[in-house]
Amino acid sequence: MTLFPRTMVVSETYAMTDEDGTRYEWDVTRGHKLAEERGADPFAFHPAEHAITPQHIRRRYPDLNERYAATLSDDDLARPLLFLPFKGKHLLVDSWHRLFRCVTAPAGKAPFRLPAYLLTESEAEQILLARVPAATLVQRKDDPFR
Repeated sequence: MTLFPRTMVVSETYAMTDEDGTRYEWDVTRGHKLAEERGADPFAFHPAEHAITPQHIRRRYPDLNERYAATLSDDDLARPLLFLPFKGKHLLVDSWHRLFRCVTAPAGKAPFRLPAYLLTESEAEQILLARVPAATLVQRKDDPFR
């Protein structure tokens, strides 16, 4: 009998709860794949042009692992961020850690801009894993997402 090793497919996801309490989750891995398959050219994202500071990132992503972000290499920073259209704005769904590393690095130690993809509306819908209205959510006392 021949045994075949199992292959585990892992997708990175991003989840957030918006101001009306609706919870969303997107498949970030698939989002990158769709942008690459479309042949999208990454655009240059300039954090300073959007007034992005470490404090801004901490407010938007309170569970950010700052120690992990500090370990990211220049090669890591070369991987495009991923934005998608959301309620008339662009929502960053990958990677808050790279963005934090960029804005906290000493002058001259990190790029002043990062490559980024912006998904189309259709691509954003394709990677949406869940949209759960607030009225259907059951909140636990220890729920990290509330």
